[in-house]
Amino acid sequence: MIIAWSAEFCGIKDYKPSRPVLSPLVDNKTKLFRRYAVIHIDERGQPHRGVHGVNWHKVREYLESKGYFVVQAGLYIHETVAIEINTQSVGLLKFLIAGCDMFIGVDSAPAHIAVAYNKPSVLFFGSVNPNFIHPDLTNVKVIHNSCDKEYCWHTKAGSVEGVPCFYEGTEKYLQCCTTNENIVIDAINELI
Repeated sequence: MIIAWSAEFCGIKDYKPSRPVLSPLVDNKTKLFRRYAVIHIDERGQPHRGVHGVNWHKVREYLESKGYFVVQAGLYIHETVAIEINTQSVGLLKFLIAGCDMFIGVDSAPAHIAVAYNKPSVLFFGSVNPNFIHPDLTNVKVIHNSCDKEYCWHTKAGSVEGVPCFYEGTEKYLQCCTTNENIVIDAINELI
């Protein structure tokens, strides 16, 4: 892990990174909805860091059949599958996620917030190694397809943008981040 390597470089021995923790902003009296799930599937500037191939309407219908009210958070909503909540402020985003009972989304700031609140989460990482991002994936189901260039986003040292997918322009393009609704539903079932 990058953090552990940095600690070692600085002479800190036996450093074990921990999960960030956010304090609750809400409780059962102040949460927005009685029982709800947040979906965050905004398009990423790098398609190989998103999620593709999922029929999100079927996922929403499944969540509703399990008693969840479903909302969709984001700023760049490309496909509307639930009630949209335009989360233009970090405060609103935190409030929305702090009260949710499940989070489903791409590797992003909202996903980091969900993990910090220890929300049951289904997260999509594409070409990004989830272990570099989160030292503790307790209560998280990661959906990622392996390929022979697995986690290629991290192959350029010192970059915050990572590298483009090695297979861009070929039939293997986006193989690491293409899945389907059945895999998402299976991950949901593991968390409920």
